[in-house]
Amino acid sequence: MYTIRASFSDAYNKILEDIRLQILKELDSTIIGTTTDELADYYYSNKHYDPVKIDLERTETLEQKNEVRIIRADQREDSYRDEGDLPYEYESIHVTIPIVDNAHLSALLNMRPSTFSLGGSTKAVNWKRNTAEFTIDIKGYALNRDDT
Repeated sequence: MYTIRASFSDAYNKILEDIRLQILKELDSTIIGTTTDELADYYYSNKHYDPVKIDLERTETLEQKNEVRIIRADQREDSYRDEGDLPYEYESIHVTIPIVDNAHLSALLNMRPSTFSLGGSTKAVNWKRNTAEFTIDIKGYALNRDDT
């Protein structure tokens, strides 16, 4: 069954509604005797998501990998399909980016973005507790990458 994931906007709208309801329950003397900045700090201190940050104390790594992959006949151009499967050399770069441990990472990754991009997906990234890893193919079957 298909379930609709909450978006970032939905999550923050829920936080705003929870805070609004919490404010309505407060005594007038608490609200009147407190500055707006103090109230904002108090109500948002436990109801926010920390952003994912790069850990500047550690360095990212790049590792070049070479491998042979089998290109199935049905993935090849029409005129070559009858020649069967093709072993083909691939060259990839595996990137590891260190990130600061984030208690809300799984919740953030399970949210639907409020906007969409044609440039990629967070699904292509392997998110771990303190790293984000992904692989980019730079040489392979039907890849047209310029060396410049």
